[in-house]
Amino acid sequence: MGRFRARPLDGAPAHACTSAKSLCSRPLQDPCERLAPFLAAVLHDSCAPLPARMNSNIVLDWRTEFTHSQRGEAVTTQTPGTTPAEVSDFYDVYNSLLRKYWDDNFHFGYWQDEADDSSIAVATDRFTDIMISKLPVGPGARVLDVGCGIGKPALRLAQQTGATVVGISINQQQIDEGNARAVAEGLADRVSFQQANALELPFEDGSFDAVLAFESICHMPRLPALKEMSRVLVPGGRIALTDLIKIEDPDGTAAAAGFQSQALVRYSDYPALTAAAGVEIDELIDVSAHTKRTYAAMAEGISRGTDEIVEKFGPGVVNVLQAVAAPLGPAASVGCLIMAGHRAA
Repeated sequence: MGRFRARPLDGAPAHACTSAKSLCSRPLQDPCERLAPFLAAVLHDSCAPLPARMNSNIVLDWRTEFTHSQRGEAVTTQTPGTTPAEVSDFYDVYNSLLRKYWDDNFHFGYWQDEADDSSIAVATDRFTDIMISKLPVGPGARVLDVGCGIGKPALRLAQQTGATVVGISINQQQIDEGNARAVAEGLADRVSFQQANALELPFEDGSFDAVLAFESICHMPRLPALKEMSRVLVPGGRIALTDLIKIEDPDGTAAAAGFQSQALVRYSDYPALTAAAGVEIDELIDVSAHTKRTYAAMAEGISRGTDEIVEKFGPGVVNVLQAVAAPLGPAASVGCLIMAGHRAA
């Protein structure tokens, strides 16, 4: 594998998962509340697989349980796990919550330092601009946005670079909104969105000059997803992604292990992961210190909209989000990295 620049964590402390452990030590009756120890990795749009429950034998994806709880339906050992259709159903519920209480960017914010008081909108756009800078593309280049949300990053990328962008999502609601935005912004000739499964991309080999996967690879099995991204790239084509990671204690153990966040990877896992997918790393950056304020910002939004969230989604959803976003809760043990690389020739 080629040489790459690895940057250490910017001094973000690793906290004990006090809230998660206390929640796990007692029976949890509300089916949505049971998610609290596991939701840290997926506070807004991320969707990592849910590991085995500490108080049951059910192994389900947390999005399935969220959706069933919101509908007032029971979750049992017979309830199916996550399928593409179930993921899409989840986002039919969750899209409006994100837009109302977070932002039209369905990803973390990036704050320069502790003194940075940027709004969520500014912080999320800043993160988008950082990711765009990792993809040196221009007019005529074709870029694939894997897990495009409602299209805000893809449109911003097209505006800044002149590239043609195709965004994919498993959720048709997001696709419809993205295409409507492209028309409204006068970019429909260069930006389009279509429903697709990232593990079975409907594109020929070497169809794109670059791939953006903005906080989406944690939605899916990473290695197969990376292999598909690599497949559709031209040889030497660029890839830039963000992922959620376990923040490790100084002794090398994962602080997030206290709530069984097996769906998260470690910073140190990435060289082997990308090599297995045929991707060479050019830059690997731990930006956890810059994204950690995301949780507090989300908690503020939840607090402002508690009554409306309860009315629309039920009290269980509020309980889960508040528990996870607590300063010493499991959110404190979840970090974020940027990987910029290219398809091996």
